[in-house]
Amino acid sequence: KAAKAAGHACSAEDVGQLVQLEERARAMGGVREELVAEASAFLQGLQRERCQREVAEHRLRLALKTKDPAEIERSMRQVRALGNVDGGTAIGGGGRQEPPHSARLMDAASSMLRQMNDSASRRQAVLTALQDRLSEPLPPLVLSSGEPSASSPSAAGGAGGGGRGGTRSEEDWFNEVTEMMQEARQLGAPSTVIEHAKIKVRERRREHRDRSRACAALQQSLSKKDVTAQEV
Repeated sequence: KAAKAAGHACSAEDVGQLVQLEERARAMGGVREELVAEASAFLQGLQRERCQREVAEHRLRLALKTKDPAEIERSMRQVRALGNVDGGTAIGGGGRQEPPHSARLMDAASSMLRQMNDSASRRQAVLTALQDRLSEPLPPLVLSSGEPSASSPSAAGGAGGGGRGGTRSEEDWFNEVTEMMQEARQLGAPSTVIEHAKIKVRERRREHRDRSRACAALQQSLSKKDVTAQEV
């Protein structure tokens, strides 16, 4: 009782010893019946709690295998409610102190939750950065004269690459977005988000290709001596 009141979990060895003591007290006789009945009820309570704890721990192990954070947290609350497993110690044979199995399981669950939370934070940061890159306008195309193309939607601003001073090329943008999509996939981003990003990249590649062709045609027209305004 003292061990239980102190929050310590009784091991299977402890319960076995208590059962033997109860049986010996019954066989010896001379022990008050009220005391034997109290010991019997106490043992039944211990065994019931032990069964409940084993079920809760089994559920927690399954949650760790499936890596379901909500189920892990729920199972941890159940295990914690059935005994003091946060840094406690089990009383083993000979009075020795040893880390309880539940505490080791809870430590593993806490560690996995931290890793999953860190991964979720990194994933959200990558997805936010990816969305920012996908929303960037195409940089202005530069003609051979060094002047931005008037047909470019960002020519008036004079800065491409989402406010980065136009220092990045379009190929740099594609490479950066591709790396972000790979990292997001590795961090467990939803496949729908990755597919949506791929569609955006394909659309941008197509737009960039069309603009490049139009710019090349414009440069060819401007290189002619007697080019007409209509042709330009």
